[in-house]
Amino acid sequence: MAPVASISDDRQMGEEDMDLDAEARALAKQRARDTGATRTMEIECKKCRRVTTHEVGDTDEDGVALAACLRCRELDAEAAKLVEARQREQEIIQRANAAGGAAVAAGAPKVAKRSEGSMIAIGGGAAAAVGSFLPWITAFGGVVSKSGIDGSDGWITLGAGATVAITGLTNDGKKGIRVLWTVLGLVCLAVVGLDYLDIQQRIEAVGAGLEHGVGLYLAGIGSLCMAISGLVKPKT
Repeated sequence: MAPVASISDDRQMGEEDMDLDAEARALAKQRARDTGATRTMEIECKKCRRVTTHEVGDTDEDGVALAACLRCRELDAEAAKLVEARQREQEIIQRANAAGGAAVAAGAPKVAKRSEGSMIAIGGGAAAAVGSFLPWITAFGGVVSKSGIDGSDGWITLGAGATVAITGLTNDGKKGIRVLWTVLGLVCLAVVGLDYLDIQQRIEAVGAGLEHGVGLYLAGIGSLCMAISGLVKPKT
């Protein structure tokens, strides 16, 4: 077996010989160019199919003529630069969008979910207020009618309904507010109930022609919802 040092020396000598051969080829090529002794040949570009003149030595490492002419190589280099620039631009946009989305998510205020009691209070108060403007009693098929606000009772249901609806929007069912909803709801329910009985007596006395109006029913339903809303505790 040959000593390790001998093998290493042989390898180093081989590499030096390769370097010398490369230098010799480069010097020979330069000398040929200087003396005008170089030979040229026409080569067809594999990309654009243009025929250009090249020196015989203008080949790749395998001795095969270059696959692309100088013009195509320049265009390829330009295209590569554009692709790289677009990729960088896309990366910058993605990073900016990610950073902006995180900032918006971090700074966005948290919207609290409204309690069921508040929703019932808002709906009931609105129904009672709207019902106050509609007919509570009608005659002759609706030809003649009288709304709630034509008397004092309609103003009670209007004021109470508006109060409950507004506090339902601005408060999320605190204990004191819920008590207020129930009290106002019971008051309106009593007012609507008494008016219903009064109209019923008139209908029985007069006979056909008089009827309870839709506004009275709507105000009654809204009053009942107002009373119930105060009994619904918000979920924790």
